[in-house]
Amino acid sequence: MKKILLLATLLSSMSFANEKVQLEKKGEMKKKNKITAVSPVVTGNASSMPKGKLTTSIKTIYFNKDKLYEGGTKKNNSTNKNMEVLVNNLTIRYGIGNGFDIRMAVPYVSKNISVTNPSADETNLTNNGIGDIKVFTRYSLKSPKKGNSYFAIVDLGLSLPTGDTDKEFLIDTKKGKIKKIPTGMQLGDGSVDPMIQFAITKLLSNSRLDLSTLYIANQEGDNDYKKGDKFNYNLAYSYAVNKIMDLQVEINGIYSSKNKNYGIENENSGGNIIYVTPGIHFKLNKRLIISGGVQLPVYRDLNGSQLSNDYKIVTKLAYKWN
Repeated sequence: MKKILLLATLLSSMSFANEKVQLEKKGEMKKKNKITAVSPVVTGNASSMPKGKLTTSIKTIYFNKDKLYEGGTKKNNSTNKNMEVLVNNLTIRYGIGNGFDIRMAVPYVSKNISVTNPSADETNLTNNGIGDIKVFTRYSLKSPKKGNSYFAIVDLGLSLPTGDTDKEFLIDTKKGKIKKIPTGMQLGDGSVDPMIQFAITKLLSNSRLDLSTLYIANQEGDNDYKKGDKFNYNLAYSYAVNKIMDLQVEINGIYSSKNKNYGIENENSGGNIIYVTPGIHFKLNKRLIISGGVQLPVYRDLNGSQLSNDYKIVTKLAYKWN
């Protein structure tokens, strides 16, 4: 009887051990086959670079301001004023350890504006070059490595006055051509501007949620000009269709206070605009990701009369070096 009980116990132990091994194998396979969605195109993410890790990315933003709006109402653009902007942002991120990383964004900006004035010839102005470089330090507040169920970060940064602010243009007027330095056509604003950003990321099964806010406290710069302070607020949901492709949708809001010239507020500046941004990501391998999205305005409340855009095109190429 004792031999039978001993044999039954041995068989039961073997069965339990085998079941444990099978469960461990299934867990390893599940972890191996897990599909992860990558970060959205516009909304900031809450990841922090591990120590010694380096990534670079190039984000391209294109928009064409050719519609005149007052508040949220489209008006007649009688002079056919049109402003095209193309920005290529090279961003470098490096992990320095203990939850910190550093980031630098170098923009190359191209601007073109055209105006058809009935009393003068058509005016075309073009300017391009390096814009204002932005530098950030990021600290990881929350992460799964710290026992949390989500990621959270805070960024502190500065926008540096590296873009030219003194390019002169010949402008057609009723009195003939005169030299001007239009602030809207300059590549920078000539001031050091503090910035702060908060972001939260929650990873779900095959998807993720990202929330970010960014505040830029613009200071008075060159040409007695001060850009209005800016507040960006963003929410994004991304879903991994498979190991190669993600789909996403974002809500991106931008609120700006009024600009000031010589200490006087420009009534035709600032306001609030909200975009919906559908997008797609292609994960070509573990290091290379190509992303794209189209920002479509769904709400607009601008101060005074201003040029505005009907869409923005955003693309991104990101590469992890190690």
